[in-house]
Amino acid sequence: MKPNLIRYGGTVIAIVFVMAILNALALQYVGFGIPPAATILLPLMLAAAREGQIAARAGLAAPEMPALLRAAGICTAVYALIAACFFLVLRLSFGEAFALPGAGMARFGLTGFILVVAFVINASFLSLGHKTETKKLAQKAGK
Repeated sequence: MKPNLIRYGGTVIAIVFVMAILNALALQYVGFGIPPAATILLPLMLAAAREGQIAARAGLAAPEMPALLRAAGICTAVYALIAACFFLVLRLSFGEAFALPGAGMARFGLTGFILVVAFVINASFLSLGHKTETKKLAQKAGK
């Protein structure tokens, strides 16, 4: 399985922007926002599931574990690059007002934990997206 990195990255960025808009609207009109964990995890879930679905539509077989882990690693690297770019833009725009929480090694531990979670989510949802789309195509062919 070879995910299209531009499509994956574009999906992640588009979902992040949509969630930012929804968060701003919810804060303004409802009084509460989207939980921060959802803004980190939901774009990964949707983008990875979409890539799995597209691979299934292309007729590719279900990915073996090494290929799945390689694809998840590549997607996680793209996500890390996107997150670093967002961080740099915010840091350069807002300066010290936008700083990472924690100090020293705690900052790197949190970042490492988020990247491990991103890897697991990418692997899970690449496989899940492929599996659900394969079932949907089989049902459609059976009708």
